[in-house]
Amino acid sequence: MHPTLATSVLTTALLLASLPLASACSPYVEGSPDPAYAVFRAHGSAFESCEVSEETYRRVLAQWLQSRPPESARLVSLSLGRARDYPWISRHLADSARGGSEWSDHGRQIPPGRQNTLVAKLLSDTTFLQRLDAPFVGTALMVRGVAVEKVLLGAASDYSAGGQTAKKAKVPYDAQLWLRIVPRE
Repeated sequence: MHPTLATSVLTTALLLASLPLASACSPYVEGSPDPAYAVFRAHGSAFESCEVSEETYRRVLAQWLQSRPPESARLVSLSLGRARDYPWISRHLADSARGGSEWSDHGRQIPPGRQNTLVAKLLSDTTFLQRLDAPFVGTALMVRGVAVEKVLLGAASDYSAGGQTAKKAKVPYDAQLWLRIVPRE
């Protein structure tokens, strides 16, 4: 083997060996200094992109809720971060907007402030709220609604399931999300 090629191969091998191994996603719930608020994190590293399945969301949140001391302040808000980190939420959002009468086929015509309101309404549908509330069942808390900001739009053909869609049709697929938590009725 030529000395330059051998050096190049050795340098590449050393570089690859020094890179950290890819770690599995490790979602968790992080408390805040104010115990009325918490954040669901998809992973311990902000530099890694991880998707959270509905089953993982339910399991991690239920475990965290069970571990909270009974004397803790009442939880009023749980940040989920970006909808796109939860493919099941993102897909529900795009599909609901595509099928909804209030959402324009050209989503860009809706002012951004109105987009937030419409997306919050789509995610606060009773049936979908039950899915978000599943980890809270059996506790003194329940999910009452979803607060939204920074809605992102994309081609319906990329984010919505099935069917033919006009080429210019836009749907929401991502936003910053917070669950509004209230005492269970």
